[in-house]
Amino acid sequence: MGALEEFTSDVTYVANVSDVSHLTGHGLARVGTLVHPGMVLVGKVGQRKTEGLHSMTEIEQLTATEEELRRYWQRRAYDGSMYAPEGCIGRVVGAYFESNGVPRPFRDYEKPTGVAVVEIETP
Repeated sequence: MGALEEFTSDVTYVANVSDVSHLTGHGLARVGTLVHPGMVLVGKVGQRKTEGLHSMTEIEQLTATEEELRRYWQRRAYDGSMYAPEGCIGRVVGAYFESNGVPRPFRDYEKPTGVAVVEIETP
């Protein structure tokens, strides 16, 4: 059984990105977003095995520097995000999840499942 993965916009501590404002809470790029090479199109994080690793207390997390938090979370999670490849410039015209090749609607309170699809229109 593989590690648990989750679609999310909260990838800043495991990925080397600073701006994820174009992602929805479910980790998909918003329709209308201008795409450039290297930007996150689908945010996804997964859990690493953490046996034997020191856990931060709540106080340690609240008082830690950004770099300390980044190192801490990079040891516990990995970046499974999808990035725009080199030469990819355009605009997002569709972003959704699908299951068995069919777009799957979900409500905001549901965890998204299936395959993430981001459609990009190039100039």
